[in-house]
Amino acid sequence: MPISKENKAVTNYWLEHYAESHCTLCGNSGIVDTTGVKTAAGVSVGRKNYCICPNGQVRRFKGAPENFPSA
Repeated sequence: MPISKENKAVTNYWLEHYAESHCTLCGNSGIVDTTGVKTAAGVSVGRKNYCICPNGQVRRFKGAPENFPSA
């Protein structure tokens, strides 16, 4: 299966659950940044991830300069 810039199933899921006038996950940046987030027990779990929106999918495909995932 060839790699594509956009996964239509993921995009459809995003449209159904997270699309308003902008992506409610990343604000259309294509990156979800939860660095600094900790669990209730204080365990660091945050990091930067590509979003599932079309912008995030394209950034992942193009290999954006950020080295994701990052701890």
